Parts: sequence; C-alpha cells; structure tokens
Amino acid sequence: MTVSTGRPDAATIQELLIRAVSDETERSAAAPPIDPEEDSFQDLGLDSLGAVNVAKRMEADLGVPVPPVLFFDHPTIDALSRHLADEG
Repeated sequence: MTVSTGRPDAATIQELLIRAVSDETERSAAAPPIDPEEDSFQDLGLDSLGAVNVAKRMEADLGVPVPPVLFFDHPTIDALSRHLADEG
C-alpha cells in the first residue's frame, strides 16, 4: 500500500525544475535540450541568485520549503528531483 504525500513524483518535479531553470537562465528554444542526469546547474548557467529564484518558484509549485543549498548538494536536475520526491 502506497501512502500519498500530496507531493508530485520525481518525474513531475523534474519537469517543473527544467521549466524553472530554463526560464531563470533565459535558455533559448534553439539551445540543446537539458539532460537532467548529466547537465549540472552550474553548466546550465544557474548561479547563486538563480538558485534562490528557482528555489522560491519550486516552493510555490510544491508547497514545501526548498532551501537553495539543495542545488549545490544535488547538482543536477535528476538528483534534486529525486531528493525532493523522497523528502515527501
């Protein structure tokens, strides 16, 4: 029996993160697609201020605190998505 926490699964969180990081870094539609497993937040151009902005957006989307330090502790979209899903 699985108990729902109300938090989205890792795949949904990953989609939210890709959208938020793309918006924050003003990634062009012509840019290569983001590889959530390989591209680090740093490689994607997300700096400390960008991490704070994306963390705020994720907090609003998920309804839970998302400390910006998590972007450095879990440096890829895949790693952070899985962490956030597991925390639920």
